[in-house]
Amino acid sequence: MTRVRRGHDKERQCVRELTARGYEAIRSAGSKKTWDVIAVGPYDVKLIQCKRMKWTKNPTPSALAPKAVMEQMRRAPAPKNTVVQKELWTWVDRKGWTVTIVL
Repeated sequence: MTRVRRGHDKERQCVRELTARGYEAIRSAGSKKTWDVIAVGPYDVKLIQCKRMKWTKNPTPSALAPKAVMEQMRRAPAPKNTVVQKELWTWVDRKGWTVTIVL
């Protein structure tokens, strides 16, 4: 399986998890934009960037949320209110999702 395919699989998994939580989630297929998944729930909207990394015993915070990715997400346009939330979902092999809220 290629690296791109593994990334797409994780984006699809993110959509399935959000759908199970009651969100209407859409994957931005083939897009090279900031947001991989957009999820609309009854009380909030999530703008999500998905990343995947290989398992390490103690991943550093900078490995889970690279500075360049975080800065790109901060600069991306989005309404500034409590309803819209920017999130970085990082899949760590053999561990699962780590969600970082981007402020």
